[in-house]
Amino acid sequence: MSSFTLLYRRILRQLARLPGDMRAVGWEHVRQEFRLHKDLKDAKMRSAFISEWSKFLDMNRGSVHS
Repeated sequence: MSSFTLLYRRILRQLARLPGDMRAVGWEHVRQEFRLHKDLKDAKMRSAFISEWSKFLDMNRGSVHS
């Protein structure tokens, strides 16, 4: 599985801990972003995309409560 797909799945799992409305908005936003960028051919752009979403995941890891 690609790092792109693994990151996507990790973010969705983290967002699953949010309350209903927040979870739905988060999932929709993440799905749209990843769909828009899934076919990036430019390695530099793909790397930047993964880097920014990894930062998002790390920053929000402590703020999402079960």
